[in-house]
Amino acid sequence: MYNYSLSLALFDFIPVILSGLGWYWLSRWVSLKAPQYQTALVVGGLLVVLGGISKVSWKLVIAVSGNSIEFLNNNLFLFMMPGFALIFAAVWRAVPCSPTRPSRDPLIYGGLLLTLLCPVVISTLSAHPRAWFLALVGVTTLFNCMIIGRLCIYAWPRGQRLTASLFVFNLLAAFVLSALARTGDHSEAMQWLEEIINTGAQGALAFAAYRLTQKEQKRSSL
Repeated sequence: MYNYSLSLALFDFIPVILSGLGWYWLSRWVSLKAPQYQTALVVGGLLVVLGGISKVSWKLVIAVSGNSIEFLNNNLFLFMMPGFALIFAAVWRAVPCSPTRPSRDPLIYGGLLLTLLCPVVISTLSAHPRAWFLALVGVTTLFNCMIIGRLCIYAWPRGQRLTASLFVFNLLAAFVLSALARTGDHSEAMQWLEEIINTGAQGALAFAAYRLTQKEQKRSSL
C-alpha cells in the first residue's frame, strides 16, 4: 500500500521541472550542432516530462484521496522509453555533425524501432507478469547510459570537465535511486531521501545542459 504526504507529492514536481529545463537546454545545444535533429530531441524531452508528470499525478491522487490510479504510475516508463530513444538519436547524430549527413537517418531510426519493440516481444514470450515493465526499465536505462556517455565524450576533451562530471552525477544518481527502490522501503523518510536525490540529479542535468549550450554558443560566435 502506497502512502504519500501532500508535501512530498508536491515536492516531486521540482525534479520534473528541472528535467524539462535540462532537455530544453540540450535541445538548444542540438540546434547549434545539428538543427535537423532538434525536433527529435524536443519530442523526446516532452515524452520524458509527460512521464514524470504522470507519475507525480499518481502520487498526488494518492496523497489527496488515497486512491491509486495505476495507469498514471505505469505511464512513467511507457513515456520515458520512447522519449529517451529520441533524445539518444538526436544527441548521437548531432556529434559529430557532417554537413553531408541527411536530416533523416533511416538506419538509426529503424534500429530504435526494433529496440522499442523489445519490451513487447519479451512480455509476449515471458510468463512473468511484470516482464513488460522490467523490459521497459532495462531499455530506458540503456538509452540513458548511451546519452550520458555521448555527452561526456563530447564535453570532457573540450575542457568542460565540470559539465561532464554533472552528467555523470545524473547517471549515478539514477542507479542509486534504482537500488533504493529495490529495498522495498516505502517509509516517509526513504521517500524524501529519494526525492532529494532525484532533485539533485535533475538539477545537475539542467545545469550541465545549460553550461554545454553556453559554451557552444560562445564557440559558434567566434
